[in-house]
Amino acid sequence: MKQVVLIISFAIFLSFLTNLTYGQANGNQLLDRWEFSESELNSAQSDYAKGKGIKFYHFTFLSNNKKVNGYLAAPENTTNNPTILWNDGGSTKYFPFNAEHVPRKFGKLVESGYAVIACNYKDESNGEVKDEFGGEDVEHVVNLIDILHSFPEIDTSAVGMFGWSRGGMMSYMTLVRTNKVKAMVVGGAISDLFLNGQNRPDMEIYVFADLMPDYKISRTAALNRRSAVKWADQFPKDVPILILHGTSDWRVRAEHSLLLAQELSKYRVPYRLILYEGGDHGISEYREEQQTETLEWFNRFLIRKEKLPNMEFHGR
Repeated sequence: MKQVVLIISFAIFLSFLTNLTYGQANGNQLLDRWEFSESELNSAQSDYAKGKGIKFYHFTFLSNNKKVNGYLAAPENTTNNPTILWNDGGSTKYFPFNAEHVPRKFGKLVESGYAVIACNYKDESNGEVKDEFGGEDVEHVVNLIDILHSFPEIDTSAVGMFGWSRGGMMSYMTLVRTNKVKAMVVGGAISDLFLNGQNRPDMEIYVFADLMPDYKISRTAALNRRSAVKWADQFPKDVPILILHGTSDWRVRAEHSLLLAQELSKYRVPYRLILYEGGDHGISEYREEQQTETLEWFNRFLIRKEKLPNMEFHGR
């Protein structure tokens, strides 16, 4: 009888440890995580992961009572890695995000010693998540940040954020809702949806009007809510931002970053703007250069923990 009691007690203890490890509590919580299956990684990706010593994980978490999918990549057999929160571009209809994209998108940063994590706010496959192009999907990113402590691979004191295009917009919107991000890099980022709609009427019709539930109530309010140039005064002054943009980007014109840079300068937010002459939306003509700039920015503020630049007007 004592043996049965001990076994039951040990099982309860293990359950407690599991819940503690994966942050299962009331509200937002990590529900489950597992390694990528063979069906999620093709043979080349699997060989790449083994050769580079990278582990890829698929996980689900609860956000606003909705089950959200996410991905994590980290150097294997490591804990407390500096971490990049990845905000993907595109939308559920155009450039969706799934597991097969993870090795290509996360690989370079993980090879450099970072863990990279993302929630798939564009994945509507389970019928719970809705891509609102800057609506509730931003809350899923914020809620993921709140449970990063559930992942032993992550050092929650060294978290950066990265976003390209729509992912840059998501990063801007997330940054003003959390104090847990220490540095940020965006590329080809949308900062003024009115300008984007003028330059690309197709975006207005097939993305804004189609995906944003609040657009039908008030177009102006919906676009203001997602346009960082309208609320740059809310940006934290202790998070350095690296803004990258190609001057020949037709999807998101460089004016987005130029206009935001003016606003950030007005409010003394630490930033660096790099424009790549003739660069397209992905700045593919300068891929190695922009990857180097991205990595060095995160290294400066997440690994070397350099002092923030002095944003007070000074000098001779």
